[in-house]
Amino acid sequence: DETKVAYARQHDEQGRANSEVWQLDLSRNVSERLTFFPGPDLVPVWSPNSKEIVFTSNRDEATNFDPYVVSPGNRERVLRKVPGGGWPLDWSPDGRIILLFQGGGLWTVGAEGTTLTPILDSPSGLARISPDGRWFAYISTGSGLTDVYMRPFAASGSARRVSGAGGTEPQWRRDGRELFYVAGDGTLMAVPVATDGALGRPAPLFAAANGYQAAGDGQRFLVPRRVASDEAITIVLNSQ
Repeated sequence: DETKVAYARQHDEQGRANSEVWQLDLSRNVSERLTFFPGPDLVPVWSPNSKEIVFTSNRDEATNFDPYVVSPGNRERVLRKVPGGGWPLDWSPDGRIILLFQGGGLWTVGAEGTTLTPILDSPSGLARISPDGRWFAYISTGSGLTDVYMRPFAASGSARRVSGAGGTEPQWRRDGRELFYVAGDGTLMAVPVATDGALGRPAPLFAAANGYQAAGDGQRFLVPRRVASDEAITIVLNSQ
């Protein structure tokens, strides 16, 4: 609902670096810590109803990272133990499926931890489901460069190359009619998407966009910026 931002915040804890999941209330500029495990909690992703957050952590202090779900103000739960570990990427618009990166490929798992299913062998761990659930955008090196591609999510179909000369970090506008990605030089690009999935020409928006998060209307973007201290990171709003 764009009232809060979930993020992983690194800090020193008992003499060693640690990372926990926090949420920032944008209207009050107040942060709240959501996880309290003495180990790294990373890559938080909101559920579509904004009531839960899925993230990854090695709670067993092993080498594998598994997906966990936390409800702000409530206890967390393990989503599922995933062979080889699992990093959450996105949550389907209907709230039923979570997209994971595991073992060099993309998998889906039910939001209650059921039915772990491989959907695509991909060397990259970045992918997003379109708002209508028809498509997903992902990263592949099939062209020799790291590029953004798009293909049907719940049906068969061929891939369509989105970026022209390298790209990463795909994200959708809320209405599904625009797809954003970061070009090789760090510029944020926008690509029109027709109802049938036809793609328009990529257009540049602004530079230094790595790590961005798009607002639903595609007019504002959260972008991480380092400040004076090497340990502090601030989140600023950029506009097209």
